[in-house]
Amino acid sequence: MNAFFPTNTEHQSQLPFYLTSSGIYFNETEMDRSLGYTSPQWIQTISGAGKFFVNDREYDILPNTGLFIPAHVPHHYKKSAESWVTHWVSFDGKATTELLTSLGLTHFDYVSLIEPNTTQQLLEKIYRLSTNAYHHKYLKISTLIYELIYEIYQIKNTKNMPHSHENQIFQTLLTFIENHYMHDFSLAQLAETVDRSPQYICRLFQEELRMRPFEYIRHYRLSKSKSLLLSSPDLSVQDVASQVGIKSPSYFSALFKKEEKITPREFVQLHQRGI
Repeated sequence: MNAFFPTNTEHQSQLPFYLTSSGIYFNETEMDRSLGYTSPQWIQTISGAGKFFVNDREYDILPNTGLFIPAHVPHHYKKSAESWVTHWVSFDGKATTELLTSLGLTHFDYVSLIEPNTTQQLLEKIYRLSTNAYHHKYLKISTLIYELIYEIYQIKNTKNMPHSHENQIFQTLLTFIENHYMHDFSLAQLAETVDRSPQYICRLFQEELRMRPFEYIRHYRLSKSKSLLLSSPDLSVQDVASQVGIKSPSYFSALFKKEEKITPREFVQLHQRGI
């Protein structure tokens, strides 16, 4: 059975995200969870078919689809073909509730996957890392779970986003930031990528995210810095700052402490201790 249910230590449970269960190429049969599961789940169908019952609705589950199930949501599922093969993961952690809430991932969702390989590969990495003896695997798993949450958020946004010209412009801006956050660029340069004025870009970000463009970029860079600190704890603060597009290490440290209430080094020590 390709399933793993880790026993997490108290120190591992202090991580932003930690694994509670994982499985790949798992042959589903039938499961009834009248009280739901204790932590959020992502179930991705690889082959075959199943039926999923939640919130008084029935869903036909097909390949290249994903199920996001928040913690404690009652549900029932079973295979509806000769086989139903899935990859799945469940997770928890200090940052889980806050992040899922801020991203709007608080309700059950069933989505079709345009690029299923992205999440499938993440699920396989999580499973294989969780079952090996790598010393710092819990830090790496934490970053992979963060990546998975971000991908689920992107998938849900794509599903719910009307295909208007303005939404395409906004998606282009987000993609530019994702690909260039490690470089220094101005609001005017960001606006040039979509041939619009800086004022237009500010209005668009306020409408879509209720924040200014560089407020979003700052949060994005800090999120990337935390992933770097967890995956490469030996990197200097100067190197981390440089790799996320912040020239001044002192400014990066001050910004990090303002947002996280601890310094970058204290963040690393907190999540390294006893793991």
